Amino acid sequence: MNISDCISQMLEYKESLGYSRSTYELYLADFKRYFEKTDAEEFTAESVLPWCAMRPFETPTGFKRRLVPLRELSKYLSATGQADFILPLTLFPITHREPPYIISDSELISFFNGCDKLPYCKSSPYRHLIIPVIFRLIYFCGLRPNEGREIKREDFDFSSKTLLIRRNKTNKERLIPVSADVTEMCQVYSEKMGAISPDTEYLFPSLTGGPCRKKWLAEAF
Repeated sequence: MNISDCISQMLEYKESLGYSRSTYELYLADFKRYFEKTDAEEFTAESVLPWCAMRPFETPTGFKRRLVPLRELSKYLSATGQADFILPLTLFPITHREPPYIISDSELISFFNGCDKLPYCKSSPYRHLIIPVIFRLIYFCGLRPNEGREIKREDFDFSSKTLLIRRNKTNKERLIPVSADVTEMCQVYSEKMGAISPDTEYLFPSLTGGPCRKKWLAEAF
């Protein structure tokens, strides 16, 4: 069995369904190194399960995240007749997620007031312009933070009040409607930013011209 070819075929199949390779690639590359090191000839419980042992300092969530791509590979190999063994769900730890915190109306008002009062920062000269707009856009349009960060200027059609969200978590695109007041806010902001940084393609640029960084946005929040 050429495990490298099997993994490549499975990733191509997942991509054809709209999934992102990055969801599986890193963990399957680690499994490939292990599998090739053992000189195993078949994908069986005996050749696979040692890799599935929980590692020191690995959290239950991290452990589960590592096993999911391998289970998907095992299902693909079984469906294509290349293996009989499917990684059982009984190996997966039971994880509990904390319920989301629901922000109250008064907290939202306080938060956005704080965004509006951010002073000019010499080391981050776009901050006071970006923060009041990006968080409102993320909130009112129901975007993931990365989707908000990576919006390009050409993605926002102010005339039709629509926003194109490019490849997201599931590697798909979608077009979403934007309310008139949020559209107007973004258009005014875009004109200001366009005068300051005319060459960048992103709506919320960093000083280097790319999208504002994930860490920067988290720290601002």
